[in-house]
Amino acid sequence: STPEKPVMPSRQKLHPAKAYEEAKRRISEAASQGATRLDLHDLPLSRIPPEIGSLVHLEVLLLGNRVLTGQSWDEWGWASSRVPKTFSDLSPLAGLTALRDLDLTECK
Repeated sequence: STPEKPVMPSRQKLHPAKAYEEAKRRISEAASQGATRLDLHDLPLSRIPPEIGSLVHLEVLLLGNRVLTGQSWDEWGWASSRVPKTFSDLSPLAGLTALRDLDLTECK
């Protein structure tokens, strides 16, 4: 099988409602591809879409300020200039039984 290529995040700033819709789109795409990794770090989210719970094969989820710096999942950096996110409900993550790497860096 070929290695999974990360979907590089958008550089444009999104309104929170549009960011939520973009997160749902990425989750849907990840579900249809059977992805094991999902990068949502660049989206100004205040809540996590419940659809994420369907990603039972997901191993890596980026919600914080950890970012990909290259085209592979092995090249990491930090986006320290981003505004910290606040999540009051992490229950959508409860179904992610394969999750082994969850980044919530600088999230509240």
